[in-house]
Amino acid sequence: MLGLGSFLLAHVAYIFFFLRVKKINLPRRKWSIPVTLCIVAYIAVLLVWLQGGLGDLRVPVLVYALALGGMLLAAIQAFDPKSGSPAIICIPGAVLFVISDSLLAIDKFLYPFAAAALVIMLTYGLAQLLLVQGATALQSSLDNH
Repeated sequence: MLGLGSFLLAHVAYIFFFLRVKKINLPRRKWSIPVTLCIVAYIAVLLVWLQGGLGDLRVPVLVYALALGGMLLAAIQAFDPKSGSPAIICIPGAVLFVISDSLLAIDKFLYPFAAAALVIMLTYGLAQLLLVQGATALQSSLDNH
């Protein structure tokens, strides 16, 4: 539960960060309904798939999954792919974070697999690298304006 809680806080921090970026970068951009529906569908399918192995953790995992999906949605909405900004790498970083957490949940609650630790840490590490590099690139571009 402690790990789940700490990663939940990380996703909430990223959500606030991406919402702030959206407010600066694309204040008039409407939220994409197709993107939102795709993310909601992914989270719903993942939760249904994990359902049998969650036991007493159903509610905490649901809350966590909603934050995970919210983080990805906020990241996608915060950047314009046509802008050419190097900060756009936050989007693949957010996707990798979702993949890492999804694999972790699958390994823990559904199907433990041999390479889980390696694959989870690899996707998590790459996610954080891209998120930090994107945030740094964004800060540099803001400093130059």
